[in-house]
This record gives sequence, C-alpha cells and structure tokens, in this order.
Amino acid sequence: MNNLRCVIIEDEYPARTLLKGYIEQCEGLELVASFKNPADGLHYVKTHSPDIILLDIQMPEISGLEFIRRLDKPANIILTTAYQQFALEGYELDVVDYLLKPISYERFLKAINKVRATHHSYSTPGSGERLIKSGHSVYRVRYSDILYIEGMREYVRYHTSDSWYMELVSLKHLEESLPFPMFKRVHKSFIVNIRYTNSLHTGYVMLNDQKIPVGQTYRDEVADWFNKNTIV
Repeated sequence: MNNLRCVIIEDEYPARTLLKGYIEQCEGLELVASFKNPADGLHYVKTHSPDIILLDIQMPEISGLEFIRRLDKPANIILTTAYQQFALEGYELDVVDYLLKPISYERFLKAINKVRATHHSYSTPGSGERLIKSGHSVYRVRYSDILYIEGMREYVRYHTSDSWYMELVSLKHLEESLPFPMFKRVHKSFIVNIRYTNSLHTGYVMLNDQKIPVGQTYRDEVADWFNKNTIV
C-alpha cells in the first residue's frame, strides 16, 4: 500500500520540526514538502494534490482558513493552531481534524487515523463526507447533514433530517474517526452533531426538537464541549 503523502504549511520553525518528526515516526506517512510561506504551499498543493495537508491557521499574508477557501478541490486538511476559537469555523470548511498546540504524538496519530478511515473506504470522498455501507449499497453523506448517530449493538444508525442509514460498525470505532469538535459522544449509545444542539440540560441535550440522553459519566465532558463550541 502506498504511503500517504503529507505537506506541512507552518510559519514557525519549531512547529514544522515537531510535525516533521511525527510524520517520520508514523508508519505509512511520507513528508513530500514543507513550507514556511503559505503562498508557496498553496501553489504546491494545487499542482501536486497531496493526501494530507498539515496547515497552521495564523500565518502572515494568507491565513489557514483563507488558504482552504482558495483550494480548487477538497483536500484532507488537519488544522494546527494555538487558538481554540477557530475550531468550528475550520469545520465549516470541512477539515478532517483540528490540533491544538502544543500537539502530542497521540493526538497527531488520532488525526491521521481519521484520514485513513476515509482514505481506505470504497472510494475517496471529500474530507467533509463519509461513505456509509448500508446493506448492499454505499452512500455518500456529508458530515454536516448528520444530526446524530445511534449505537445499536454491532450496528450504528446515522440520522439525517430526511433519512437514516444503518452500518455494521461499533459506536466506539466510529467515534475515533469522526471530526471533533463537530461530533461528540454524549451517551454510551449516542453521538451528536453540535450544529443541531439547541441547549444542554441535566441528563439530556436538545437536538432540534428531540431529547438525546447524556450519560452520567459523560456529563462534565459534554458540558465543557458544549460551552466552548456552541454557535451563537
């Protein structure tokens, strides 16, 4: 199997060095280019189409978010930044993951595994999509269209506004490949999309007009997630 080709676009030398080291440690990855100047990186990405782009947000001349808007086609982008407040805006642009500095190797690896989960599907969707195998069919579903996911023993059910899809996968395994903070597990049987959560209460979260239970062991973590990432 071919290595995933990685590009680093980061204006700070220590951060570029750290990410370079992580890529070298991780089997199946190959660093093909590294850029301090985002304009140079943008030209390279457009002409070479790498598999993974590790992209800083706050850079001179072109910010990471503006960089994404200038791309001609979707890419597997992992944002890196010291500032939490950019997370949801990044997910509006369909990034794979959001790494908050200082970045640990374990957190880096989790982000890479999200790319792998997409890359090794039946075909390669954009970074904002998931391919769901349901029965004998495969459906392309945008993450932004998924309201919540319900665990049903060895299956999960994806709920959208107008349909639902069953897939043979455990909720725990699925949780590891979903973009955070867009999705959060709130109960042993439920993962929700924060875009559709209206309010958080003791024991449940309102998702549009539906109550989704919040497990006791998840309550503090869910409250922290909700308070930091709610869109006003």
